[in-house]
Amino acid sequence: MELPKYIIPRNRQIPDPSFADILNSGPSLKDSTGGPAGDRQWVYRGRDPKLPKSAMIPLGKLFPFTFGLIYVPEDNRLLSDFSAEALRAGAPLALVGIAASSLGGLPLAITAGAYAAIAQSVSPERASGAQPPRDLSAEWMKRGAIFLPGVQIVEIEQAVDPGGFLSKGTHRLILTFERVDGQRTTYTFMRLVGPKSQAITDAIITIILRARWKAEFDYLVAAVKSDHVNADPVWNEYIERYKTRYGGEWGKHVKELIAEVTDVLDVELAQKGFTPQLGLAEIFKRIGPLVPYYQQAPELKEWVRALAEAAGNAPGATAPR
Repeated sequence: MELPKYIIPRNRQIPDPSFADILNSGPSLKDSTGGPAGDRQWVYRGRDPKLPKSAMIPLGKLFPFTFGLIYVPEDNRLLSDFSAEALRAGAPLALVGIAASSLGGLPLAITAGAYAAIAQSVSPERASGAQPPRDLSAEWMKRGAIFLPGVQIVEIEQAVDPGGFLSKGTHRLILTFERVDGQRTTYTFMRLVGPKSQAITDAIITIILRARWKAEFDYLVAAVKSDHVNADPVWNEYIERYKTRYGGEWGKHVKELIAEVTDVLDVELAQKGFTPQLGLAEIFKRIGPLVPYYQQAPELKEWVRALAEAAGNAPGATAPR
């Protein structure tokens, strides 16, 4: 059986996310405690299994997040610290709801400054004087963690070595990631061939492709809306109102705050003739050159179809064939 290979050029409209961006997007899979659930993997840098041992990365777990994958070496202290941080970082996001959740409409784009203020207000560490959420890239990478953003995935391929009399077969998933500046990095995830090896590989492919379109859509929603309305002063005004109204407890009223700001911005957008359908049509237009590549990969193909269908009645939107 010929294994599929996907090549999807980098969308250079989307900036490179940080480790914290992936962490704050929230885990796609959770364990019984609500923390991120991971799968044990053997990983090495590059695509050649005959590379020097230095290319091999310490055995660890691969954790799926909404906007990408995070690999953490299997060290008890490191894994426990990571799980605790992921649980803490995800708490504000659960209340704020930054990520785009559906194509039924355009979700509110919360500005970076507003998100930092809200995240700090609802964080359980706030009372102890903790700092707002920070970029954890350098700290976690120094400890051996690797973050793999969905927006950077550009190549996906597989290879199977059936093994022999004295060796076991291996199934390799080869993922290539590209930064906005063109710098590429390839990682290979390796498993022994078994009844579940293909199913697990397929699941990882689905997760990384889904992470790409969710992160792209989330960013493009904010970009399209920001062309029509300046949300920063509205957020700043209403955050100050809530601080005055509720004092130190204003963080408990985040959902109320979001609803109120959403209404204000929606009115302003409507007054300018902006509709969700027009917004979706603009997003479809912006990804236009990449649509043929998206259509070759599962998950991305479905996203394009749903996006085109949702924007189909808007001027300039054409559903892909």
